[in-house]
Amino acid sequence: MQMDKDWTLIYVATNATEIWRSIHWPEGPTCSCGSHNITYLKDGRYKCKDCGEVFSDKSNTLFHGSKISISYWMVTLYLMLTGKGISSYELARKLQVTQKTAYYMLMRLRQAFSQ
Repeated sequence: MQMDKDWTLIYVATNATEIWRSIHWPEGPTCSCGSHNITYLKDGRYKCKDCGEVFSDKSNTLFHGSKISISYWMVTLYLMLTGKGISSYELARKLQVTQKTAYYMLMRLRQAFSQ
């Protein structure tokens, strides 16, 4: 059973950006003006051809303003939702980030779930 969970975690980590985009934009990237006429710039950023707005995969989400990559957020979310939860120390070890960063991520996700 543990092996299945490990493979799922590897899949989530490897495909995190695609998973997130399919959740965030099921019909493809959409500008806040509602347009689907989008140009992909790079690094998860887009530009609307209609209104000129530049936005990213994290725009208008709880990840907005975070320098942490989507793959780290998705792995953290997966680890939170499978099992009995995870401590910031354990998360820090798994993601190879500082405990402070892991704590910040967990608190931000927990706060979003409580709303």
